[in-house]
Amino acid sequence: MRKSIAAALLASGLIVPAYAQPTPHNMCLDATSIEGTTVVDDSHVLYRMKNGKVWENTLRAACPNLKFYQGFAEVIEAGQICANAQKITVLQSGNPCFLGDFTLKSAPRRD
Repeated sequence: MRKSIAAALLASGLIVPAYAQPTPHNMCLDATSIEGTTVVDDSHVLYRMKNGKVWENTLRAACPNLKFYQGFAEVIEAGQICANAQKITVLQSGNPCFLGDFTLKSAPRRD
C-alpha cells in the first residue's frame, strides 16, 4: 500500500526524488543569491540573481493587483524559493498567489 501511494505521488509530481534533475516544475532558487525582484505584470515576476542570471516565474494563475501594487511578500522555506511549491502575498491587498514554473530569461554576459 505504501509503495503505491509513493508511486502515485511521484507520478503526480507532488514529491520529487532527491536524485531528480531540476526542471522548471521543481527547481528552487537560493534565496541568499537573489539580488532583487521585479513585477512584470499580474502573471510574471523576475528574480534577478547576484550572478547576473534573471529567472522569470510564471505564476500558476494571474494574480489580481500584483502589478498595480508592485510588491509582494513571500515566506522563504529552507533558504529557497521553489517553483510550484510556494505562495506570494500581494502587499496592501493581501491577495495570495502561487508560484509556477521558472524560466531562464538571461544569463550573465561573458566578457
